[in-house]
Amino acid sequence: MTAQLAKGDDAALEQAKSFITAHKGDAYAELAALQLAAAAVKAGKLDLAAEQLTQVAASGDDSIKPIAALRLARVLSDQGKADEALAQLGKINNDAFKAQVAEVRGDILQKQGKAEEARDAYQAAADAGGLQSSAELKLKMDDLALPAVTAGEAPDA
Repeated sequence: MTAQLAKGDDAALEQAKSFITAHKGDAYAELAALQLAAAAVKAGKLDLAAEQLTQVAASGDDSIKPIAALRLARVLSDQGKADEALAQLGKINNDAFKAQVAEVRGDILQKQGKAEEARDAYQAAADAGGLQSSAELKLKMDDLALPAVTAGEAPDA
């Protein structure tokens, strides 16, 4: 199924949807839904991705729910639904995902033009160990860094 989804054609997407429906509640269906959502994002079908991720985030296995919720927050953000995305992140209570949640929160806040809040979220991600798992986090933090100012000098423009 993964190879078929990689092609990104509508027939493969429909076949995956059929498999998920036929095996609802099964771990394989949840994993297939994650694969389908990824393929849908690549194909620009964000509504389909959100639909699949919502189902897994709401009723999937506890080990998969946070992954689906993180991905759903990213998709919602890409759809311009920042408030829904932030609310989705608030539902993730698993400490193992603390750094990832904070980083995605920072990404959403950055898109909204809330640089100071994004900087705080990225710092929270770093404090939770995010620098070890995300090579991009340091770049994001550097991008939002305040310019260094020495006493008596004007900040860099």
